[in-house]
Amino acid sequence: MLGMACGIWHSVLNQFQPGTRLRGRLRYALFLLTLCTSLSSLFITPIQAQEKALIWERFDVDITVQPDGTFDVAEHQQIHFTKGSFRFGTRDIPIHNLGQIDSWAVTDASGHSYVQTDQPDMPYTFQVAQGNDHYVIHWYFPPISESSETYTLSYKVHNGLRIYPNGDQVWWKAIYGDRSFPVAAGHVRITTPARAPIGQWSAYVNGNDAHNIATATLDNDKQAVTFELGRALASGEEFEVRAQFPHGIVDAGPSAWQAAADAEAAHQAELLVYRQKWGPVYEFIFCALGLLFTFGGPAALYALWYFRGRDKPVQMVADYLPEAPDDLAPGMVGALLDERVDKQDILATVVDLAQRNVLTVTAEPVSTSARSGTDFIYRRTGAQVALKPYEEAVLAALFPTRDQQTVRLSQVSALFYQQFASIKQSLYQTMIEEGYFPHNPDRVRHRYGCIGGAGLGLGIFLGLCLLVVYVDLTVAGILPGFGIAVTALGVLIMARNMARKTDKGAETAARWRAFKNYLQNIEKYSDVTEQKAIWDRWLPYAIAFGIDQEYIRKFEAVKASAPTWYFPSSSAYDSAMSHHQTSTSHSTQAAGEPSTAHGTTATPPTAKGDHQAGDPLSAASRGLGQSLTNLSVGLGTMLSNTSNALAGYSPLTSRSSSSSSSSSSSSSSSGWSSSGSSFSGGGSSGGGGGGGGSGGFG
Repeated sequence: MLGMACGIWHSVLNQFQPGTRLRGRLRYALFLLTLCTSLSSLFITPIQAQEKALIWERFDVDITVQPDGTFDVAEHQQIHFTKGSFRFGTRDIPIHNLGQIDSWAVTDASGHSYVQTDQPDMPYTFQVAQGNDHYVIHWYFPPISESSETYTLSYKVHNGLRIYPNGDQVWWKAIYGDRSFPVAAGHVRITTPARAPIGQWSAYVNGNDAHNIATATLDNDKQAVTFELGRALASGEEFEVRAQFPHGIVDAGPSAWQAAADAEAAHQAELLVYRQKWGPVYEFIFCALGLLFTFGGPAALYALWYFRGRDKPVQMVADYLPEAPDDLAPGMVGALLDERVDKQDILATVVDLAQRNVLTVTAEPVSTSARSGTDFIYRRTGAQVALKPYEEAVLAALFPTRDQQTVRLSQVSALFYQQFASIKQSLYQTMIEEGYFPHNPDRVRHRYGCIGGAGLGLGIFLGLCLLVVYVDLTVAGILPGFGIAVTALGVLIMARNMARKTDKGAETAARWRAFKNYLQNIEKYSDVTEQKAIWDRWLPYAIAFGIDQEYIRKFEAVKASAPTWYFPSSSAYDSAMSHHQTSTSHSTQAAGEPSTAHGTTATPPTAKGDHQAGDPLSAASRGLGQSLTNLSVGLGTMLSNTSNALAGYSPLTSRSSSSSSSSSSSSSSSGWSSSGSSFSGGGSSGGGGGGGGSGGFG
């Protein structure tokens, strides 16, 4: 699998090499296509390999140039069949850079000479079919498995040499790359006619110079060169060889295809010169732009935040403030500190309305066949209290109709969630009107988020466009787009911090942070026991600060009394109401006014005015006779369920929660020639040979 992957990446990366015979745009398109199909083959091939598998133990090729201008090719494939049963071999040779092929022959190492026939599937026979652009050969043998055999395919190539005044060339893709399994070892030997010494030679893998992959050895008085593989060839790797000998030795002239091949080679050479001249220039420009956008963009973003998004620096007011710095509502305080309105701020507003005697909350156990939990009844008290627009919106969401006085949280949770956006915008508008924000923070974040998203898309688009347009010169064309994309990502990250407070908002926020520090560490700065009588006064702010759970636990530990607006059950509420009406009736009669049995509009039992001087509990609280320790679970559930209701969830709780490159020596010469730079024609890069194609066994 690793060898296959390496071969695939060699073939993919080869699309960018200057030696490939493709124009730039087409090469880039084929790069993407090759990448997708090659990666797919990584997953498809192992599935096929589960049924059958083999390996080329050796793949040796002998190429013999004849004096008449033809050359004979003998492919010796030593196969080890490792898994499954095999009955035939196949070979597909493109008709490219050659005239025709004939004189087909197939033999094996066991001594069988295969007979060409029109009847398929007969052992020791073979068939040859010629299409418009390729030859297809099949040879058949008795079933074979878990053993080795060597098959030799021989044929004669006509009009396959390149003929030039300064030297003739044999150029052949000897070991084809389109195969499903690797080649462990092999060599290719080229032999020229008598008195035709080889002057130049080279080899390529997928069009790239192979001097680090194979060694070359001249022998037979320089009339033969052997290319020996130094490592295995992975699936997808094609081995191509080339040798040049003096002109006039063979009886042949230039073939019809040679002019077009030479023209393409000349075009590639011009591209190479152009690339060598202008490639570094464009690469420098693109790299400079990439660096500018990648590093200069974030620096510019920092400057933008510093002047447009940073709050006014405010010196620390104090380590803590033991009292609220002003009468700013809890929901507005929460939004001011983190510059966003969330459900904690709305929940703090609900509790603040209860604390201000606008409503009461009563817990009511609920049990059904499927679920059990606690629902909460919200009641309007009828108290006349000045409300801000967003507070009126909260009450309107809790009590959908004007004359509705009682509602269950489970009934309004979905409706409340639908109204959340309008409540949120109303709170933002109130803070803008009171001078805490110059602009709506949500809209500021949204605006910069859109800019960042558009910039990210632009960067990707520009990078791909520049890569396609300038791929012949450099792949660095993608860098400016990459830099823009990096800057755009910076805008997306920065967007959340671009909502700026006014100077008034920044100063106010600094004071409220000091008060938050006090509530968060109240046991450090004061005696919690002394504070338990008024602990619920700051509960809405603790909710807005996000520290309500730990705040409640601290007062639970000193057995603080429950909030006067919260009732653990309907019976507790009825008892408190009855006690309050009785107290009100006695008070009215003592003043000489008649009492009324119904329609009393006296202050509800949760009014803070019911507290007597020196008495830590209201009359309702004394009637309940329970401490915060017993009610903390219910109160915590109420806060949690109300918070979930603001998010649109049901408030009921469920019942259960490289290789060596050393050359071989010979009596004549060994090593590598000058990388093809002195060939008589056809260019200096690989990829121009005939042969190649595909093959395999089944």
